[in-house]
Amino acid sequence: MSPRPAETADTDRIRTVAESAMTASYSLSPRELDAVVEDQFGPERLDTWLEDADSVLFVREDEGTVVAVVKGGRRDGYGNVDWLFVDPEHRGKGHATALLEAAIEELERDDTQVRALALASNQEGEAFFERFSFERVEEREVEYGGENLTEHVYSRDADRSDVVDGDDDTPGSEEAVEFPDDDVTNDDGTEVRVDRDERRSGTKAPFFATYVDDTGEQHGFFCSNCGGTETAMDGMERLACQDCGNEHRPDGSEQYDDGYL
Repeated sequence: MSPRPAETADTDRIRTVAESAMTASYSLSPRELDAVVEDQFGPERLDTWLEDADSVLFVREDEGTVVAVVKGGRRDGYGNVDWLFVDPEHRGKGHATALLEAAIEELERDDTQVRALALASNQEGEAFFERFSFERVEEREVEYGGENLTEHVYSRDADRSDVVDGDDDTPGSEEAVEFPDDDVTNDDGTEVRVDRDERRSGTKAPFFATYVDDTGEQHGFFCSNCGGTETAMDGMERLACQDCGNEHRPDGSEQYDDGYL
C-alpha cells in the first residue's frame, strides 16, 4: 500500500511501532528508550503533530495494520525527517524506502532543503540515509524526557567542507562487492531478495537481510564483502559469513534483560 497521512485512529499503533523498532535497532538503555517514546510519541505530542500544518506524518499499512511511520516537519528554514520506523516483523518489504521518499517529496514542495535526523544510537540509520545521498553534517546533543542523547544531522545539499567524517577507516563501513540488482540464489538453491533497508555492520563489510519473495520470510543474510549467502548466527546474535570470515558483533549495550524487551 502507498503511504498515507496518519489519522487520529492511528496514534496508538504509531507509538507501538516506534517503541518496537527502537527496541530492536537502537542502542539505548531501557530508561532512555522509555523517555524518548513518552516524549515523542505520547498522545498529546501525536495529536499536536496531526494538527500542525507544518508537520508531515505518514504511515504505511500491511493488510490493514499500520506497520511503518515517518514523521517530519518544516522548522528553522529546513524540512526535517525526524523519525522513521518499521515494525521489526514487517521489515524487508520496502516500507522504509517508500515512507522516506514520500516525506522527502512532501518537504521539498516549497524548495525546502531537506535534512534527516537520527539518534547516534540508531546503528542502521547512517547507512540507510547514505543510500539516498544524505551525508552527515552535524553531531549535536538533544534532550528527550530528561535524557541527554546524541543526534546526527544529515543533508543532501552539503558542501564537502561541511561533511562530518564518520567511521570511514573502520572495517565494514563499505560494501566490497557490487550490490545485486536481482535475486540471488542461496547455496541450498533458494532464490532470495537482498533488502537494502536492513543492514548489519560487519568486520569487513556490511551484511544485508535476505527474504523469500513468495513467503516474505527472512532467509539469512547477504555478505557484501564476498557476495556470499552462507552465513551462521549463534545465540548471542553474532553473525558470520562461512565463505570469507566477515562477522557482525552486536553492541554490548543492546544486550538487555529479555524480560524487559
